[in-house]
Amino acid sequence: MTGRHFSEFVLPADRPRVLRDFLKAAKDGKSPPVLSYRLRRKDGSYSLIEQTSTIVNDPERGTILTGSMRDLTEARRVENLISETEEKYKTLFDNANSAIFIADTGTGLLTDVNKNAEKLTGRTREELIGMHQSRLHPAGLRSHYKQVFRRHSKSPGPQLDTAQVLRKDGSLVPVIIRGATIRVGNVTYLQGIFTGISAQKKAEARLEEALSLNRQIIANAKDGVIVYDRDMRTNAGTSLP
Repeated sequence: MTGRHFSEFVLPADRPRVLRDFLKAAKDGKSPPVLSYRLRRKDGSYSLIEQTSTIVNDPERGTILTGSMRDLTEARRVENLISETEEKYKTLFDNANSAIFIADTGTGLLTDVNKNAEKLTGRTREELIGMHQSRLHPAGLRSHYKQVFRRHSKSPGPQLDTAQVLRKDGSLVPVIIRGATIRVGNVTYLQGIFTGISAQKKAEARLEEALSLNRQIIANAKDGVIVYDRDMRTNAGTSLP
């Protein structure tokens, strides 16, 4: 590289910007800002480098530029990988079929929610963030749900509970909560996945109503009634008169 102009090794797309900054620094007699650009390697590939430079006024050689370079290629690759992972997580989080609430186990305050959490509660994300998790439930049962939260927070594995969510309009929604702790740095959070079971409850009620009606019909029948299951085994009936 000795005797060759350093710009020969700078990626052509970055070259005008780098030369402009270096020439301005030489003209002003001030050190240029920290620069990031792509530098050609011996094998022809390019590495992203960060250069810190200093202008030195040498009595014999005049103004010279000294600098040190740091290879950012691997650091940028890891940074991009982290960014992609965070983006994928955010996409999955926001588009999950169930409502997801994340709360600080130390304070009980909600730190993040997804779109279905907004739909479930009838509240905006801005209203939910910073709210105590116990306020997701009916006022008269908040002490109970605080205990549930503490139990989930201390459990080494996932926990499952049924609960009621208090919507902003005052209505109640039955849910199943799957709680599990996650640790980020020095902070432990509880992730609660809330799945609505209103449809399931209605289906169970209709089934019970049908079974009750069936029992009444059998009990009040004037003639003898025998009920078989699909394997032709008797599971209900009345005595013949």
